[in-house]
Amino acid sequence: MPDFVAVPDAHARIHADVQQVGTETVALIDAHGRTTARPVTNPGPLPPFDNSAMDGYALRAADAPEVPAVLPLAFSVSIETPERRLPAGTCARITTGQTLPPGADAVIRVERTEEEGDHVRITHPVERGQNVRPAGENVKAGEEVVAAGRVLTPAAISLLASVGAADVVVRRTPQVAVLVTGDEIVPHTEVPPSGAIRDSNGPALQAMIRTAGGEARVVHARDDREHLRHVVETLREADALVVSGGMSVGRDDLVREVLTKMGATWAFYKVKQRPGKPFSFGVWDGVPVFGLPGNPVSSAVCFEVYVRPALARMLGRQQIHRPRHVATLTEALRINTGLHYFARGVATTSAEGCLNVRSTGAQGSGISRSMWAANCLIHIQEERAHPHAGERVEIEWLS
Repeated sequence: MPDFVAVPDAHARIHADVQQVGTETVALIDAHGRTTARPVTNPGPLPPFDNSAMDGYALRAADAPEVPAVLPLAFSVSIETPERRLPAGTCARITTGQTLPPGADAVIRVERTEEEGDHVRITHPVERGQNVRPAGENVKAGEEVVAAGRVLTPAAISLLASVGAADVVVRRTPQVAVLVTGDEIVPHTEVPPSGAIRDSNGPALQAMIRTAGGEARVVHARDDREHLRHVVETLREADALVVSGGMSVGRDDLVREVLTKMGATWAFYKVKQRPGKPFSFGVWDGVPVFGLPGNPVSSAVCFEVYVRPALARMLGRQQIHRPRHVATLTEALRINTGLHYFARGVATTSAEGCLNVRSTGAQGSGISRSMWAANCLIHIQEERAHPHAGERVEIEWLS
């Protein structure tokens, strides 16, 4: 097992060991944000019948070859008269969404007519199919409405409701255990005594896991082997284990040692990157284990780069990684060479439509504001040295 791997190798090793979670059926109204496990097909055409796209008058376009044209008003379309045939040479009053009467092939909008008693004057040209929504225009019968592996947005839920999907089969929400270690860590709600610090990684990871489609349970453990073993034993039912701190080589970094004795195997211990070089990954009793550094920025970057895509894979999503684009640096970046560098950045679009990016400022791994201020990560490949203003770089959106 290599101790030190490159970023692409880290991704490949993680994805080889991450398995999809099971499925469950939920009511459509409870499915927002969930990931489809099966495709949903439409049993019938949508819309199910030809209907009007405008308030106006249904007619045969051939009955008004020239304008102005005057046609007698035969009837008003209503839900009670969907099959009433329109006599030749006449028109029918119709509102948006109502069924086009048999015989009609166009709708003239009301603003282009003048009603004169029981006749209607057509003042603008009419073409066959004008202002008509044909059956199946939105979705054809038997057509796939939503594919498997898609996150259900409000728009998707609206579409599924339109085709009568009361329930939907989705991936089960991954249950992620977050293990925060360190005798110097106290809950964020407490005032830390001298030498202690508040836990910021636990709440942050819990929030990030939720936005990634999982559900988190945060537990704390002391820097004590027996206590760690006891706590870890309670986490066997999790779908994934995220460890914050305690995974390096310090005297009190005991988590990896304890997990190894409990049967965990490791794919790698470090990654050629900054921040987050001490990131590690392994598998314990079938559960993927992500060892995040304790520094807040390193922890957040490693989550975004590795854990979020892994959760997307567990959910069977079509899109595993967030979108990347090329942007122009507006300032030089002073970085160490030989490592893949993830700078926290702010990307903006210029008045000319060009995508520009700058750093959020100081990039130290303990400066958590650098993540808060960022809307992207700037990827600087390990072979690039000190990119200057005006150079093109790749960015990965954080939202």
